[in-house]
Formats: sequence, structure tokens, C-alpha cells
Amino acid sequence: MPGRSRVRAQRQFRLTAYVCWALAVGACDEPVAASAYDFEHVLYGADEHEECVFLWDAETVRYAFVSDALVRFDVHYHPQVEPTYLFGPEDLTSLGEQSVTAPEVGEFCLNWVNPGQTRVRLQYSFVTERE
Repeated sequence: MPGRSRVRAQRQFRLTAYVCWALAVGACDEPVAASAYDFEHVLYGADEHEECVFLWDAETVRYAFVSDALVRFDVHYHPQVEPTYLFGPEDLTSLGEQSVTAPEVGEFCLNWVNPGQTRVRLQYSFVTERE
């Protein structure tokens, strides 16, 4: 889908700009309290939603989600053409906080698929951490 890569590039630019600002003003010195879920997305019938982050070797991504119907969830990356799964895919309606540590440098993706034909409301959060 051509629009998906543009949206991903815009998110990466906004995230990079925020990180640069936060580091410059010292906003990262104290942890910030966050709501239970930072993002919300609606998955329509047979729709898919993916959030990808670039991780360095041994960097970790923490994540959690809840949905109002079953979704197929996985965490994967592409060291070759085929994806390598670090979690799932599993059919779930929620997942308490989990974490995955990158085995190598690359882009790692949290992926939700609506296996049904009815609309699914998804709420999720994720954050990356260095050791």
C-alpha cells in the first residue's frame, strides 16, 4: 500500500524530531507517567496494523495492548526476506506488558491483524529502552 510507507516515514520523522528535542532540553532525565494505552486504532474486516521501530543490538521494546475482539498479534523482523517471529503469531484480545530484546540491529514490527469481518477497536502502547 503506497500510503503506508509515507505514514511510516512521517511517524519516524516526528519521533526523531521529538527525541532530538527531548534530549536537547533534558526531558529524558525523569520518567514521565503515561496513560495505560498511548495509541488507538480501528481495524476493519481483514485489516492489518503495524508499528515498526528501529532497534540496536540488545535494545528492548516493551508493549501491551487490549482489543474489543480477537486479533492475530506478532512481533517480527526481517533479517532475510522471510520474517523471523520473536512473539506469535497468536490470536488474543489483550496482552499485558511484554518485552522483546533485539538479537541484532534492525527494524522490528508489532503487527495486529483482524481475522474477522467486523470492526475491532485496538488500544496499545510501546516504548523502546536501552540497557
